[in-house]
Amino acid sequence: MLVFRNEISNSKDPLKKRMELVQDYKNKFSNPYIAVSKGYIDEVIEPRETRDRLITGLMYLQKERRKTHEKTRQHPSLTNFLNLSRS
Repeated sequence: MLVFRNEISNSKDPLKKRMELVQDYKNKFSNPYIAVSKGYIDEVIEPRETRDRLITGLMYLQKERRKTHEKTRQHPSLTNFLNLSRS
């Protein structure tokens, strides 16, 4: 490991020291709950929940897309008014 190169090379048992440092690094940084606590990700879901969460998310997006489409569609009476003013 480049990060702890001096510590490893100066230790009595470099291989053992390296393994300790690698394990310590994994415990501190290879954990999704650390990322959640720091706000890097929103939440951690269990693998068995993945399908349901994806379906729920996609249904939500589809609903939001419909809402946006309905908001941007012109009102029929406004459309008639605009067509009359062009004549």
